[in-house]
Amino acid sequence: MSEFEAFSERLRARLDNPLPGLAAQLAMAPSHRAGFKPPSGASIRKGAVMILVFPESDGISTLFTLRRDNLTDHAGQISFPGGKREDGETFEEAALRECEEEIGLERSGVNVLGKLSTLFIPPTRFVVHPFVGAVSELPEIIPDEREVASVLRVPLRTLAKPETHREEDWTIGGAPSRVPFFHVNGHTIWGATAMITAELLELLADIDAD
Repeated sequence: MSEFEAFSERLRARLDNPLPGLAAQLAMAPSHRAGFKPPSGASIRKGAVMILVFPESDGISTLFTLRRDNLTDHAGQISFPGGKREDGETFEEAALRECEEEIGLERSGVNVLGKLSTLFIPPTRFVVHPFVGAVSELPEIIPDEREVASVLRVPLRTLAKPETHREEDWTIGGAPSRVPFFHVNGHTIWGATAMITAELLELLADIDAD
Protein backbone atom coordinates (compact mmCIF):
# COMPACT_ATOMS: atom_id res chain seq x y z
CA MET A 1 0.00 0.00 0.00
CA SER A 2 1.40 3.40 -0.97
CA GLU A 3 1.69 6.31 1.45
CA PHE A 4 -1.24 8.05 -0.24
CA GLU A 5 -3.41 4.92 -0.11
CA ALA A 6 -2.65 4.62 3.61
CA PHE A 7 -3.58 8.27 4.10
CA SER A 8 -6.82 7.77 2.17
CA GLU A 9 -7.81 4.82 4.35
CA ARG A 10 -7.11 6.77 7.54
CA LEU A 11 -9.22 9.64 6.23
CA ARG A 12 -12.02 7.26 5.24
CA ALA A 13 -12.02 5.77 8.74
CA ARG A 14 -12.16 9.23 10.31
CA LEU A 15 -15.06 10.25 8.07
CA ASP A 16 -16.96 7.17 9.28
CA ASN A 17 -16.89 8.54 12.84
CA PRO A 18 -18.70 11.56 14.33
CA LEU A 19 -17.69 14.76 12.52
CA PRO A 20 -16.58 18.06 14.08
CA GLY A 21 -19.58 19.68 12.37
CA LEU A 22 -20.74 23.23 12.95
CA ALA A 23 -18.14 24.00 15.62
CA ALA A 24 -15.34 23.47 13.09
CA GLN A 25 -17.20 25.29 10.31
CA LEU A 26 -17.79 28.37 12.46
CA ALA A 27 -14.04 28.82 12.94
CA MET A 28 -14.00 30.24 9.40
CA ALA A 29 -17.49 31.77 9.33
CA PRO A 30 -18.15 35.50 8.90
CA SER A 31 -19.33 37.03 12.19
CA HIS A 32 -22.79 37.82 10.81
CA ARG A 33 -23.47 34.07 10.55
CA ALA A 34 -23.15 33.47 14.29
CA GLY A 35 -26.27 31.75 15.61
CA PHE A 36 -27.85 31.57 12.15
CA LYS A 37 -30.15 28.60 11.57
CA PRO A 38 -31.28 27.52 8.10
CA PRO A 39 -34.98 27.93 7.34
CA SER A 40 -37.12 25.08 6.12
CA GLY A 41 -39.41 24.98 3.12
CA ALA A 42 -39.65 24.38 -0.58
CA SER A 43 -37.47 27.38 -1.40
CA ILE A 44 -34.37 25.61 -0.09
CA ARG A 45 -32.04 24.46 -2.87
CA LYS A 46 -29.96 21.31 -2.55
CA GLY A 47 -26.51 20.69 -3.93
CA ALA A 48 -23.20 18.92 -3.45
CA VAL A 49 -19.50 19.61 -3.83
CA MET A 50 -16.45 17.37 -4.18
CA ILE A 51 -13.28 17.97 -2.16
CA LEU A 52 -10.56 16.15 -4.05
CA VAL A 53 -7.35 15.02 -2.36
CA PHE A 54 -4.40 13.82 -4.39
CA PRO A 55 -0.63 13.36 -3.97
CA GLU A 56 1.95 15.76 -5.35
CA SER A 57 5.70 15.97 -4.96
CA ASP A 58 5.43 18.27 -1.92
CA GLY A 59 2.62 16.38 -0.19
CA ILE A 60 -1.13 15.96 -0.47
CA SER A 61 -3.12 18.71 -2.17
CA THR A 62 -6.70 19.67 -2.85
CA LEU A 63 -8.31 21.52 -5.73
CA PHE A 64 -10.42 24.67 -5.90
CA THR A 65 -12.06 26.43 -8.84
CA LEU A 66 -12.28 30.16 -9.45
CA ARG A 67 -15.80 30.79 -10.69
CA ARG A 68 -16.36 33.16 -13.60
CA ASP A 69 -17.56 36.69 -12.87
CA ASN A 70 -20.72 36.35 -14.97
CA LEU A 71 -22.31 33.43 -13.09
CA THR A 72 -25.58 33.78 -11.21
CA ASP A 73 -24.38 32.12 -7.99
CA HIS A 74 -21.09 32.89 -6.18
CA ALA A 75 -19.64 34.75 -9.16
CA GLY A 76 -15.90 35.37 -8.97
CA GLN A 77 -15.47 33.30 -5.82
CA ILE A 78 -13.25 30.35 -4.98
CA SER A 79 -15.26 27.13 -4.68
CA PHE A 80 -15.00 23.38 -4.73
CA PRO A 81 -16.34 21.70 -7.88
CA GLY A 82 -20.06 21.25 -7.35
CA GLY A 83 -23.57 22.45 -7.94
CA LYS A 84 -27.25 21.65 -7.79
CA ARG A 85 -28.50 18.09 -7.45
CA GLU A 86 -30.63 16.94 -10.38
CA ASP A 87 -33.82 14.91 -10.12
CA GLY A 88 -33.12 11.24 -9.45
CA GLU A 89 -29.54 11.80 -8.28
CA THR A 90 -28.06 11.08 -4.89
CA PHE A 91 -25.93 13.85 -3.44
CA GLU A 92 -22.80 11.78 -4.05
CA GLU A 93 -23.77 11.30 -7.69
CA ALA A 94 -24.35 15.05 -8.02
CA ALA A 95 -20.91 15.84 -6.60
CA LEU A 96 -19.23 13.40 -8.99
CA ARG A 97 -21.17 14.66 -12.01
CA GLU A 98 -20.42 18.30 -11.26
CA CYS A 99 -16.75 17.46 -10.81
CA GLU A 100 -16.72 15.81 -14.21
CA GLU A 101 -18.58 18.68 -15.86
CA GLU A 102 -16.57 21.50 -14.30
CA ILE A 103 -13.01 20.17 -14.47
CA GLY A 104 -13.21 17.13 -16.79
CA LEU A 105 -12.39 14.56 -14.11
CA GLU A 106 -14.15 11.28 -14.93
CA ARG A 107 -16.37 10.23 -12.05
CA SER A 108 -15.24 6.61 -12.34
CA GLY A 109 -11.72 7.66 -11.35
CA VAL A 110 -12.71 9.18 -8.00
CA ASN A 111 -12.56 7.08 -4.85
CA VAL A 112 -15.22 8.63 -2.61
CA LEU A 113 -13.97 8.41 0.98
CA GLY A 114 -16.96 9.87 2.78
CA LYS A 115 -18.94 12.99 3.54
CA LEU A 116 -18.42 16.09 5.64
CA SER A 117 -21.16 17.97 7.48
CA THR A 118 -23.87 19.68 5.43
CA LEU A 119 -23.82 23.47 5.32
CA PHE A 120 -26.48 26.07 4.55
CA ILE A 121 -25.46 29.06 2.41
CA PRO A 122 -27.84 31.97 3.12
CA PRO A 123 -27.31 34.16 0.00
CA THR A 124 -28.19 31.37 -2.45
CA ARG A 125 -30.38 29.28 -0.07
CA PHE A 126 -28.36 26.16 -0.87
CA VAL A 127 -27.92 23.28 1.54
CA VAL A 128 -24.58 21.86 0.43
CA HIS A 129 -23.46 18.26 0.95
CA PRO A 130 -19.62 18.08 0.79
CA PHE A 131 -17.95 14.81 -0.22
CA VAL A 132 -14.28 13.91 -0.01
CA GLY A 133 -12.82 12.00 -2.95
CA ALA A 134 -9.32 10.68 -3.58
CA VAL A 135 -7.45 10.29 -6.85
CA SER A 136 -4.06 8.59 -6.77
CA GLU A 137 -2.88 10.70 -9.71
CA LEU A 138 -4.57 13.87 -10.87
CA PRO A 139 -5.15 13.62 -14.63
CA GLU A 140 -5.18 16.55 -17.02
CA ILE A 141 -7.73 19.08 -15.85
CA ILE A 142 -10.07 20.45 -18.52
CA PRO A 143 -12.06 23.33 -17.00
CA ASP A 144 -15.50 24.16 -18.35
CA GLU A 145 -14.84 27.65 -19.72
CA ARG A 146 -18.48 28.64 -19.18
CA GLU A 147 -18.15 28.30 -15.40
CA VAL A 148 -14.50 28.03 -14.40
CA ALA A 149 -12.00 30.85 -14.85
CA SER A 150 -9.07 28.89 -13.41
CA VAL A 151 -8.16 25.96 -11.17
CA LEU A 152 -6.08 26.17 -7.98
CA ARG A 153 -4.07 23.24 -6.66
CA VAL A 154 -3.28 23.91 -3.00
CA PRO A 155 -1.22 21.74 -0.62
CA LEU A 156 -3.18 20.81 2.51
CA ARG A 157 -0.16 21.77 4.62
CA THR A 158 -0.38 25.31 3.18
CA LEU A 159 -4.03 25.59 4.23
CA ALA A 160 -3.10 24.45 7.74
CA LYS A 161 -0.39 27.10 8.24
CA PRO A 162 -1.39 29.89 10.66
CA GLU A 163 -0.01 32.55 8.30
CA THR A 164 -2.51 31.43 5.65
CA HIS A 165 -5.42 32.32 7.97
CA ARG A 166 -6.43 35.99 7.98
CA GLU A 167 -9.34 38.19 9.06
CA GLU A 168 -10.68 41.50 7.80
CA ASP A 169 -13.66 43.76 8.38
CA TRP A 170 -15.97 43.64 5.37
CA THR A 171 -19.41 45.00 4.55
CA ILE A 172 -21.76 42.19 3.51
CA GLY A 173 -25.35 42.90 2.58
CA GLY A 174 -24.95 46.45 3.85
CA ALA A 175 -23.85 45.32 7.32
CA PRO A 176 -20.39 45.11 8.87
CA SER A 177 -18.91 41.65 9.37
CA ARG A 178 -15.62 40.24 10.60
CA VAL A 179 -14.57 37.76 7.91
CA PRO A 180 -11.94 35.03 8.34
CA PHE A 181 -10.43 33.60 5.17
CA PHE A 182 -7.55 31.60 3.73
CA HIS A 183 -5.09 33.71 1.74
CA VAL A 184 -3.40 31.46 -0.83
CA ASN A 185 -1.26 32.66 -3.75
CA GLY A 186 -3.07 35.98 -3.87
CA HIS A 187 -6.52 34.36 -3.69
CA THR A 188 -9.13 34.75 -0.95
CA ILE A 189 -10.97 31.57 0.07
CA TRP A 190 -13.86 32.55 2.30
CA GLY A 191 -17.51 31.85 3.12
CA ALA A 192 -18.90 28.36 2.68
CA THR A 193 -15.75 27.07 0.96
CA ALA A 194 -13.59 28.21 3.88
CA MET A 195 -16.05 26.71 6.39
CA ILE A 196 -15.97 23.33 4.63
CA THR A 197 -12.18 23.51 4.44
CA ALA A 198 -11.99 24.22 8.17
CA GLU A 199 -13.83 21.00 8.98
CA LEU A 200 -11.58 19.02 6.65
CA LEU A 201 -8.47 20.46 8.30
CA GLU A 202 -9.75 19.48 11.74
CA LEU A 203 -10.22 15.91 10.55
CA LEU A 204 -6.70 15.90 9.14
CA ALA A 205 -5.35 17.16 12.47
CA ASP A 206 -7.12 14.24 14.17
CA ILE A 207 -5.46 11.80 11.76
CA ASP A 208 -2.01 13.34 12.35
CA ALA A 209 -2.52 13.09 16.10
CA ASP A 210 -3.24 9.34 15.98
